[in-house]
Formats: sequence, structure tokens, C-alpha cells
Amino acid sequence: MPQIELKYTSDIEFDVTGMLETAIKTIKSADDSVGNCRGRAYPLKDYVSSHIRLEIEMLDKPHRDDIFMQKLSESVSRAVRTHVSTACAISVICRFDPPQWATTITVE
Repeated sequence: MPQIELKYTSDIEFDVTGMLETAIKTIKSADDSVGNCRGRAYPLKDYVSSHIRLEIEMLDKPHRDDIFMQKLSESVSRAVRTHVSTACAISVICRFDPPQWATTITVE
């Protein structure tokens, strides 16, 4: 289950949810084994230079090698930039979760 964190300077106006949804769609089209994706966004009020940073973390799998991760970064970068009309830097980082990963699901 990939996790996406979107951090952006508060001076940039764009459809945040739309950008997350586009990133998820792009990830799923590159790897149909990902299942659900989680996304969250954080506007930054204190910053230097307008920018957007989208970080994608996913489990290390045999088919997700360095080439796959680089291509995914590039694909997501191309897809999400369509949401921004303001001049700014956009960085997309794809990396693997550490192998010591545990998820707990609570049920009410």
C-alpha cells in the first residue's frame, strides 16, 4: 500500500486532492499490484521559494527495481504538473519503505 505525502508552499493555488488522485492513478497504472494507496497533504506557511514536493513510499518488491522507481518518479512528475499553473519547482521522490514495517488496523 503506497503512502503519498504532498508538501507544498501555501502561495501555490491548485487542486490538492486532484493532484493526489492523479498520483494514485499513475502509480496504479504502473503497478496493478499496489492495492489501496494513502495520500495526505501538508501546506507550508513558512518557506523559501515556491515549491511542491511529492514523496511516494512503497514496499520493496522484486519487480520494483531502481529502473521501475525512476520511471515511476518521472511518470508521476509529468502527470501531476498538469494541476499547477503557477511557476514553481515540483519534486517527486519514490523510495522504499524500510523492511521493518508493521501496520495495525483498529476496528470499532
